[in-house]
Amino acid sequence: RLSQLKEMGIDPQKVNQAQLCWRKNPEVFLNNFFHTRNWSKQIEVANAVASYKKTAVSSGNTVGKSHIAAKIALWFLISHTPSKVITTAPTANQIENILWKEIASLYNKSKIPIGGILLQTELKINPDWFAIGISTDDVNRMMGFHSPYLLVIIDEALGVAPMIWEAIEGLHAHRILAIGNPLSPEGEFFKCFSSPEWHKIEISCLDCVRWQQTNGTIPGLVTLEWCEERAREWGVKSPLYQARVLGKFPQEGSDT
Repeated sequence: RLSQLKEMGIDPQKVNQAQLCWRKNPEVFLNNFFHTRNWSKQIEVANAVASYKKTAVSSGNTVGKSHIAAKIALWFLISHTPSKVITTAPTANQIENILWKEIASLYNKSKIPIGGILLQTELKINPDWFAIGISTDDVNRMMGFHSPYLLVIIDEALGVAPMIWEAIEGLHAHRILAIGNPLSPEGEFFKCFSSPEWHKIEISCLDCVRWQQTNGTIPGLVTLEWCEERAREWGVKSPLYQARVLGKFPQEGSDT
């Protein structure tokens, strides 16, 4: 367990070298710690968080966005000492049963025991080194988190209230990852994609399908059959197809 290595007599310099390697190379960390494979866009998102202060990801359905967000939360927590990871989403269900369910599964199946104390929406190593999930419209709950290494993950970012976005800006985080389905061309998440402050990534279901056709299927990811069904049902020019399949913001607003 990383928090106990020095007490176990392992060379602290080697611990620091490992953390530095993982910090610069998230893919190395993911391969070292987890059994599950990652497709190219998931690696791109992880590398972006390692390189850019703010990363915004517009995603089609079932391309593993919450899975890679969970891995990034654990990568950042372990490779930065001390660090804090704040995760938020519009509802408690999205925090508890999607993102933190993924975090718990990865934690429990990790090749290298991670240590700390895992609760329903918190992983605590010590008072200044932890990850926590918060779903709230109360700005005060998003305040007071300070750390030399602070990561904020905004999952299902389209539905997060503007006041919470403002509170997150006030944290002066070391890194911010905003990820979600681009269902409406309005709101704070949409604004990220026209701002020079944000590194932007677009994830299409079709890219995910093509990657799997070349590299092998990953259980749980989107299939060609689903994409073809959506094309027949919605039409490839429909706003739903653009958002949920191609990962693009539709031109029509919510009042159309």
